[in-house]
Formats: sequence, structure tokens, C-alpha cells
Amino acid sequence: MVDINDILDFKNCWGKFYKRDTISLQSESGSIPRSDKQLFLVSNMEFEYSSNMKSLVVTRPSIGNLERTSTFDSRNNKTQTVTLSIQNAYDGPIPQRINKIEDLKRTMQYIPAEHKAYYANIIEN
Repeated sequence: MVDINDILDFKNCWGKFYKRDTISLQSESGSIPRSDKQLFLVSNMEFEYSSNMKSLVVTRPSIGNLERTSTFDSRNNKTQTVTLSIQNAYDGPIPQRINKIEDLKRTMQYIPAEHKAYYANIIEN
């Protein structure tokens, strides 16, 4: 499970080093239709940066997803060293939408007893 402290504030620092609009290396071929091209969407992806591949960012469609990855080469300046954010993206728990909480309340009767305390805590907070 992803801990809230594992989510860093990349959204506010990535613009210093990366282009705003870029497509994945896998979909940059001219033979791929525009509608099938994979765009770099900072808010919708889990991404990995490695100092071994300085100008590349490897992404997954969501956090912890096992689906195939996409690779983006979107550096503005390849000579500048990337420094990633060490700030957490969120100060505390992320508030849930009220309709999600209502759905959870309705399904509490079906949740096994050993997991009820976890979900009750979500509903109360």
C-alpha cells in the first residue's frame, strides 16, 4: 500500500527540468495515429526517475500499476542536473469525496470484521 509520505510534490518542480507537452518514445513514430499517442500527464501517472538514465522518465498509468510502462525523453536542458522535490505532495490524508464516503457507509455491512476498523476510521475522518 502506498503511504502518503511516499508521494512527493513533483507537480511543482517538474517544469524547471521537463517540457510541458511531450509524447512517449513508444508512440512518437509517425505511423501511430495522433489519438493513440501517449502524452506525459503529470497528475495521472506514477513515474520513476533514475540517475542512470538522466533524460528519461519511465511511467505507469497509476501508482502501483503492473501494466506496461511508457518512457519519455522530455528534458529541457540535458546538461542541467535534475533535482527532484523532497517535499511531500500532501500535508495529511487526502479528503475523500462525500459520495465515496456514502458508498463506503452502505457497504460496511459486507466488509469482514477484521477490516472494519480501517474503513470506520476513513468514514469518521
